[in-house]
Amino acid sequence: MKIFRIFQALAALLLPAVSCSRGPLDSGTEGRGELRIDISGALPSVRVAGDDGELMNSLRVWAVSGDGTVYRHASLNPGNIEQTVTFEDMLLGDYTLYAVANCTALDAYVEDGKIDAAFTDATLPKVDFDAGEFEPSFAGKEGYGRGMPLSYSGPLHVAPGTNNVSISLLRVCGHIDIVVRNHTDRELVLTEMELSEDNPDSGFLFFKDHTLPDDAAYGQFSSLPADGLPPIGPSKEKTVISQYLYETAHDKQLTMRIFGQLDNGIDEPKDFGSLTDEYKLTYIDSYGNPVPLSDLCRNERLTLAVNVYWTGDEARLDFSVASWTPDDDNETTFD
Repeated sequence: MKIFRIFQALAALLLPAVSCSRGPLDSGTEGRGELRIDISGALPSVRVAGDDGELMNSLRVWAVSGDGTVYRHASLNPGNIEQTVTFEDMLLGDYTLYAVANCTALDAYVEDGKIDAAFTDATLPKVDFDAGEFEPSFAGKEGYGRGMPLSYSGPLHVAPGTNNVSISLLRVCGHIDIVVRNHTDRELVLTEMELSEDNPDSGFLFFKDHTLPDDAAYGQFSSLPADGLPPIGPSKEKTVISQYLYETAHDKQLTMRIFGQLDNGIDEPKDFGSLTDEYKLTYIDSYGNPVPLSDLCRNERLTLAVNVYWTGDEARLDFSVASWTPDDDNETTFD
């Protein structure tokens, strides 16, 4: 269901089949090939503004042989959404292809060097919760600059002739929006909205299926301003939380605490939500079963809609996913 996992599978199909990790093979004058890599800065279906990571202000590409040696390396600063990198006169065989954009932290790894755990397990700048931070930031951090870091890793096989490969880099962050929708004829005053402390402070540069660094910790998401929000008018909506985050581990369950009032200016305001109860977010899988929302993903945008209604003489609310990614319409509920 996650679009980046679907993409990874499709990308693997675009690459010639890999039989093993034996590395390049020199089979004489005919044992050479050319590798043309068409690289795009983000999946088209989740592109938003350029600062979100489309532009590859810097681009680094490595073709690594089976023994971890950097066989080919490219370093350029295209400033484009798309870029083609060509490696000529390559030995035939199997490689691992790595690519990063908007990150220069791995620039020490060049041709004939060895890839080690410091490369494959490279971590991203920590979110400093103690300093009041809630989301990753990269500008001004060592090894980073303008634009969100993007990355890719995957196998490839070089055969005789020209080998054409297309890859899309993935943003290292996901994004979460919470939209409150007032479906009543009253003003909605939101007093409290808080997500559970499941916001990770770090992550890996290359995707590792929701495995976090050993020293990773969890903290708070952003919340309502200290001075509150202006009332949300009848039949209006407002995005009240919007932030980036590193992908979470599988064992986390996102919950929310929310409380507010509906006021028509005449009667006593009506409460909705709870100051103490936490609502557990679940989605409905392809078999119709509710599954806890435990993994928030890189390169995905999750929009949670909080719907507030007036029924009879009572306020009520429910929750839904307005969008996960454009291609994911799984129903999501709270219990």
